[in-house]
Amino acid sequence: MPLRSCLLLSMALVISEASAQYELGAALGVYRNSLQPRKSDGHASAQFWHVSNPGLIASVFYRERGNKHTNLGFELQYTRKSFHARYSDGGLAGSYGTDAHVDLDLLHVNITLETKLNERGNAVIRFGPQLGFKLGGWMTGESWVSVPYNYSRSAFQHQAIPDFGGDLRFLLGMGFRSGAKSGSGVSFDPFLSAAIGSILKEAPGAKGMEYGMRLGFFLLREKTTLTQWVDRKTPTPPSGPNW
Repeated sequence: MPLRSCLLLSMALVISEASAQYELGAALGVYRNSLQPRKSDGHASAQFWHVSNPGLIASVFYRERGNKHTNLGFELQYTRKSFHARYSDGGLAGSYGTDAHVDLDLLHVNITLETKLNERGNAVIRFGPQLGFKLGGWMTGESWVSVPYNYSRSAFQHQAIPDFGGDLRFLLGMGFRSGAKSGSGVSFDPFLSAAIGSILKEAPGAKGMEYGMRLGFFLLREKTTLTQWVDRKTPTPPSGPNW
């Protein structure tokens, strides 16, 4: 290989490696939460009220900054939801239901794409799915069962939650950064999150919307990003015809 070609290739590798950046950070914020029942095709019904607002949200995140237009990010997000719920189902043969106050702890794994709004990348649009998992929680209230010639109620207190769990959501938000040139910085992240799945696992289910803002602190690292590392570890496909 000619000397000039070797020099150009070496410079390209150095520039590519120098441009590899990612953020590691944590954020705290507040959000407002709404809950409504989904439409029922049968006799199932649900009501939600006393939804605790505003709620607190905490997260840790990894966000790549090496690409020119769009970057990948991952986030672990914790929220606690508190509300009162009444849901029931049944028919001519009988019915059953629950009336309780619920405190639900959730962890969402956010997989996001960030699209730059300016050349410096200090303003972005962020979007992607949120995969929710139940960490724990409690409910206090009563349940009932009604069948012909028999009606029974049972009260419970601080009981584990069988009927609520994690949900699938879609996140749409923005990000504003400052101070990144010094190796660390702060971020301001307003967001909107819409439920695709339901936290209520009994019919008819639930839907809802969250919106809020977070203030974060991050460290900027000049190292190989996760996607670059995966790309290097991925075997080169064999040569052959183009499919």
